[in-house]
Amino acid sequence: MKKTASVLAALAAAAVAGRASAQIPVPNITPFSVEVRAGAAVPTSDFKKDLDLSTGYTVSGNVTYHAMPLLGIYAGYSYDKYKSPGLSDLAGATVHVVDRGFNAGVRLGIPTPLIPIDPYVKAGVLVGHTIRLESGSDHSDNVDGKVGFEVGAGVGFTLGPKISVTPGVTFQSYSLKDSTSGDTKVQSVKADIGIRIRI
Repeated sequence: MKKTASVLAALAAAAVAGRASAQIPVPNITPFSVEVRAGAAVPTSDFKKDLDLSTGYTVSGNVTYHAMPLLGIYAGYSYDKYKSPGLSDLAGATVHVVDRGFNAGVRLGIPTPLIPIDPYVKAGVLVGHTIRLESGSDHSDNVDGKVGFEVGAGVGFTLGPKISVTPGVTFQSYSLKDSTSGDTKVQSVKADIGIRIRI
């Protein structure tokens, strides 16, 4: 009798658990995520000195394919804009320097089972980046860049099953193709924050 009562209790518990789990929607998550980012761009080295650049802003977006739980392959586009006080004084109008182009690479998550954040590191290549000067509606011709690289790190704070906030820092570097003064490098450090959505 006791065995029969135990079996019936177990069956009842399983049925209740099955109904409860059926009522909880399971998020439909694919191996892809999209991310939009914005923040400050700080020019460094000769790029800052030669063009007398001040800190500017950066906006970017990327799509990541999560080949493995901690390994993602990303591709995106970035747009950075800096003000050049020195060139503005010479031109008599506000002059901005625009750096834009594509990037692609790998993003590696760092497992942290004891804390509720998701740190990551990334490394990639810069392709098709260009530099140009803008003054109002006028702008110079684009100066093409060679293939460069970027490295970065950040953390993810989960807001829900599909969305997280991802502050991070990235260093970028590439050289200009059309340079009369040797190997002119375009280098910057970006401190930005993103919204990442799994789709």
